[in-house]
Amino acid sequence: MRYGLYIHIPLCVRKCVYCDFCSIGLSEGRNQNSGLENKVPLALVKELDAGVKKHLRKEDSITSVFIGGGTPSVVPVEDMEPLLRAIHSYVASNNAIEWTIECNPGTVDREKLELYRRYGVNRLSIGCQSIHDEELRALGRIHTSEDFFRTYELARECGFDNINVDLMNAIPGQTLYSYEKTLKRMIELEPEHISAYSLIIEPGTLFYEKYMFHPPVDEETDRRMYEMTCEMLETAGYIHYEVSNFARTKSSHLRADKKDSFIGHKSSIKKSYHGIDLEESTYACRHNLNYWRRGSYIGIGPSAASFYGNRGSYGTRTRRVDDVHSWLEYAETGSDTEIDVEELTHENALTETTFLGLRMREGVDLKILQEQFGFDAKSVWGDEINQLTANGLMENDRDHIRLTDQGLFVSDSIIDRLIRFL
Repeated sequence: MRYGLYIHIPLCVRKCVYCDFCSIGLSEGRNQNSGLENKVPLALVKELDAGVKKHLRKEDSITSVFIGGGTPSVVPVEDMEPLLRAIHSYVASNNAIEWTIECNPGTVDREKLELYRRYGVNRLSIGCQSIHDEELRALGRIHTSEDFFRTYELARECGFDNINVDLMNAIPGQTLYSYEKTLKRMIELEPEHISAYSLIIEPGTLFYEKYMFHPPVDEETDRRMYEMTCEMLETAGYIHYEVSNFARTKSSHLRADKKDSFIGHKSSIKKSYHGIDLEESTYACRHNLNYWRRGSYIGIGPSAASFYGNRGSYGTRTRRVDDVHSWLEYAETGSDTEIDVEELTHENALTETTFLGLRMREGVDLKILQEQFGFDAKSVWGDEINQLTANGLMENDRDHIRLTDQGLFVSDSIIDRLIRFL
């Protein structure tokens, strides 16, 4: 069986005000967090070895690695190298592996990038969010736009030819024109992949206290920003393959010299990308594709989830201890940190297959729902599918349903409409 491997490094210089991920700002609570840059990677090595021995059989293989956080690039070279060496020992025989590490501008330099390359990392995910410093400050980011451009150029110099850039819209103070400027600049840079997310105000964050009743951007502006993202990136040659993710085809030539303003402009580009082999023909993130297709994966680190498709009839999901300091105590002593274990039911698995499939432009194969779950989607969803298709929110191609760009923007409500019948 093929597995993805996720490594969670819960360390940041400073936690962003909108972030609800399991992470700790090293500049906050200095005494309690002292030395974590050294302790966490060593504990991850122990947990990795234990996790591989516990779950992988001889015939199994790791086919993708994703090191996320937090901000993995805050870890110094001397502390990161043992972890990279340990990961490399499990994937060295697979030359085709996709190995991603997240890094933020202001925390990465040439020495770190060369270390990543030396151990096999071949894909970077850089957190840009915006090219406007005032918007970055509103998010609590520690970097400037100049830091981002310097990091991106350095990554190219170090030989990285598969780079994702994270962007964000609906930021406090952001306008349609400032967001358009960010998108245009990204298109000029020609990264292989762009993840463009709308800011979500999560409970438990500082932003929630400030914006819970008054979102920083109204719903109509948010919708127009989403449309702008789809139109500009698709016109530039990117495949919109998941709600928030866009990948270049490996033979595409971006039209970065396009000068006409997007505002009020509607592209006539054909948005039918069905039938494309995402893994072979585009720079789509293989690791995330495995998640969305309900493939098996092992999560290492605090709060990391795992899914074992070969356990039980519909799979088993586990989650590790989600408090960083508690996790560290468990991991350092070799204790098992997988504390939540869920055996998925028929309904769980059917629901997951539906909502994960509809997040992707490849959609849901109704024949698979029938074969794997005995679910007659045409009979149960027929009226809903016809209505959604008539409203331009869904495409219905024989035994396949998929959401349009307009449908993806309201995908949560559409998915809720369908899964209430399950």
